[in-house]
Amino acid sequence: MAQVSAQSPVLIEPEDECTSRHGKTKQGTLTTAELLQRKRFYCFMKILSAYLQKKDPILRSQVKSIVNLCTRKNREGDEEFEDLIGSIRQRVRCRVGERHWGQ
Repeated sequence: MAQVSAQSPVLIEPEDECTSRHGKTKQGTLTTAELLQRKRFYCFMKILSAYLQKKDPILRSQVKSIVNLCTRKNREGDEEFEDLIGSIRQRVRCRVGERHWGQ
């Protein structure tokens, strides 16, 4: 089995969950490190969402709206939202505060 470095490009096929509308690079490839970053952030957001559902459902709803806004703006090509993960991370972290972010 061949080893894959963190910077090796990985071709993402259209039927994969990471299609162009989910931020595929213009070249059509993502490095394994980028894929890992996306998966980790997705898992973190799922955990944060579950935590907020129990602790503060209103805040969870606001976070969901932030994610939807960032995703929509990214898909529309808004340059401010080009880095989807960064956009979501910045806005959600600001909204929920360090207390919830660190949980």
